[in-house]
Order: sequence, then C-alpha cells, then structure tokens
Amino acid sequence: MTEPIDAVPTTYAGTRFRSRLEADWAVTLDGLSILWEYEPELITLPSGTQYVPDFWLPEVGTWLEVKGPNTP
Repeated sequence: MTEPIDAVPTTYAGTRFRSRLEADWAVTLDGLSILWEYEPELITLPSGTQYVPDFWLPEVGTWLEVKGPNTP
C-alpha cells in the first residue's frame, strides 16, 4: 500500500497554496495565459456537502480540482 504524501504549503504569485501540486498548476495555468482564482468560494453540492474547489477559471466558466496520482 502506498504511503500518503503530506501536502507542502507553497506560495506563488502572492497566493498561499495548500500544496506544491496546486502551486504547480497555477504556474501551468499562467504559462497558458489562463486566468485563475484560487479557492474563491465555498459551494454546496446537490447532496448538501459543502466543498471548496481549488481553482475557478472565469474565462472558461469552470472549476478545476487538483488531485495527486494516488487519489481514487
């Protein structure tokens, strides 16, 4: 069984991310000139569960959730 890897908080472009993986995605989005907002709001899913997605891409009108390779 694979051991979980702890997230390492990382700051990029003045934003403090919960993990390096999220910061890497911000770098990638910037490289592609895709405007992003990091964890801008809490949303409520149809089940009633509340969730904070990682990125809002306003020009695309979609949410982006970042997960590592070992996430089912």
